[in-house]
Parts: sequence; structure tokens; C-alpha cells
Amino acid sequence: MARPVAAKYGSCISSWTQKCNFLIDNRFSGPPNHPRHSAFGGGHCSMRTVVGMSVADVALFSAFAMVGDLSSSFAEQHVLAKDPCDRTRGQGAVDLRQSIDVSDERKRRSMEGYLMTVTTVMVYVDASQQAEAQVRVARSIASKFDTSIVGISAFAVEPDLVAEGVIIQETTPEDLKRMKTALADKEQWFRDVIDFPKEKVEWRWNVEYPAMFLTNEARSADLVVLKRKQEKINPYHFIDPAEAVLRMGRPTILVPEHVHELHADRIVVGWKDTREARLAVHDALPLLIRASEVTIIEICTSGEQDLSERRVRDVARYLQSHGATCQTHVRVHMAESDAHQLIRLAKEQDADLIVTGAYGHSRLGEWIFGGMTRGLLDQTPCCLMMSH
Repeated sequence: MARPVAAKYGSCISSWTQKCNFLIDNRFSGPPNHPRHSAFGGGHCSMRTVVGMSVADVALFSAFAMVGDLSSSFAEQHVLAKDPCDRTRGQGAVDLRQSIDVSDERKRRSMEGYLMTVTTVMVYVDASQQAEAQVRVARSIASKFDTSIVGISAFAVEPDLVAEGVIIQETTPEDLKRMKTALADKEQWFRDVIDFPKEKVEWRWNVEYPAMFLTNEARSADLVVLKRKQEKINPYHFIDPAEAVLRMGRPTILVPEHVHELHADRIVVGWKDTREARLAVHDALPLLIRASEVTIIEICTSGEQDLSERRVRDVARYLQSHGATCQTHVRVHMAESDAHQLIRLAKEQDADLIVTGAYGHSRLGEWIFGGMTRGLLDQTPCCLMMSH
């Protein structure tokens, strides 16, 4: 016979509020890596029995259970509701095991619906650019997830250039008006390239440093798309894509000049057991679970191969639990750079996306990047997704 809550926990749940608190406190007490943990503060249900609840209470508990995606083991636990009109313990109980579907397929669909999606794609556009590469890639991603897209552009006013008391270069009011008009007019070009319904496209621009404006606006996006190539070293008019990745705190897809679409059907994950790589894998989940094949690779020293094998297997199991199809590779450091090895494997796998962490930091106002990060930014022929 199922033990009553009062007997099991030493106190009676005598009011609706107490019962709600009890359910919440005990419902979300699972492992910290559960997908719902960040939103609700916990994971799988740990209670084995709930007795003494009214039918109305049970409805609430059932809703918590289904929204929280209880584990399949929960279906084997006794969740009992007792009609308050029945004074006999154990009688009039309703077994909820048949009313809560906790199949693996349902959990997977629920996860995709609640967590594994992209709702807003943001793409940066240079005011003077005519090439459509990164804009079309952003469009293909937004189409894949049936989501909205935001175009971003900006410029900052350059200070007057003065030499020996003489103004050599200055920005006149007419120049400023012309540049503002160019940014506003770029919206129609952007909308024409995207070719989405009007309500699914937004255009934002401002007179501000482009990198700063993008960093601030990225708060409203799930994913940011940038050109991989830096046009000029001019912070007043252009963005350094590597700097943007480190500043924004958002997953970023960097697009080479010749790429106009991202299928993300075959993806290579460059693994390193660091927080950046873990964040990159988590950020890429919406794409990884929809890919037909995900290849996880770690490049290590000859003495670390066994440990590396274990790490990539763990990552594969994590992704497989979300529905991804994975394979793993471990490679040893060679004379060629790690970035080149990763790029070569991506070509062998016919992948059009590489996912990896971005490594770097600011020192004395300049951004210092890791060797792998800089190598991938300079050499990758396909799209590159990075998180920092």
C-alpha cells in the first residue's frame, strides 16, 4: 500500500498552497543537467507516492508532470489521488500511470517544441554591401525554423582629422544626413533579399559603433549571422566578426563569401573539454538534432587518446539523448594545425557546418584569440558556428 504523504514526510499537506509547494519542491529535484532544470530549477520527479490530494489537485500535478517531461521511470511509480469524500485510506484512489504518456518519442517531441528551436535570427549588414551571402544564409536558417529575422546595420561618425590646426577631413551635416539615408534605404534591399512576409522581417539601424550596436541588439536574438571576412579595419563602419563573437554572448554563424545557403544536414563538432565547447554544443542543439549526421572530433596528444575517446562518447550520448545521430573521431596532433585537421575532416564528411567554441580574451583593448579559433576564422570554407 502506498504510504500517505504525512507518513512519508512527517507533515500533513493541509491546504492547497502547501500542496502546491510540496509538488513543486519535490517535482523539480532531479539532476542539474536535465533540460528543464534551468527553467524550473530541477529535473525528474523524485516522489514515489502522492496520496490525500483532491482530483482538482491531481489535475495540476498532471499538468506539471507533462510540461516537465517526466522520465519513463516515473510511469512505474505510484501516483495516487484520493477523493476527499472518501474517508478510507487507499480507497477511491486514481492511478495516473495510464493518463500520463511519458514515452521516449513524446519526450523528444516535447523537447523539440519547448527547447530545441530558434525563434529569432539576427544578421548584420554593412550599409555599403551588395553581396547577399550572409543574408541568404540567415534566410535559410529562418526558413528551417519558420521564424522571424532581424537585420542590423550601423555606422559611427568619425572624428575630424586635424593637422597643424588645419581640418583635413570632417563629417559635415550633409554627410551625416546622406549616411543616415543610406542606412534607412538599405531596409528595402534587405527585405527584397529575405522575401518574407512583412511581419516576419525587422530592420534596425543606428548612428553608433557597429560592434557596440550589434552587441546590444543581440539580446533579442537566438542566433546571429555575420560575414566571416572582415572588410576593413575600420570600427566606425565595419565589424570584426571575431570580436563580435566574443562580445555578444550569443551563438554566431560566420559565413564565407561564396556560401549562400546552409543545409546543416551534416555537421562536424570540434570538441574540447571546456566551457566554450559545452556551450557551443548546447547552443547548436536545434541544428544538431535535425541533422542527418553529426561527427564529434577531438584532437589530442598521443597520451590522451583513451581519455579523449571517453569524452567524445559522453558528448555523443548526450546528443543522442536529444535525438541526434552521432559518430565520434579522435585524432592526434600532427604537423598541420588543429584547425586544418578539423577543416579536412569536415570536407571528408561533406559537412557544411562546423560547430566549436570560440577562445579569446581582451588585453589592453585588443582581442587575443586562440590558435584554433584564429585558424578556423581564417581558413574555414564552410559556415562556422561559434559560442563564447
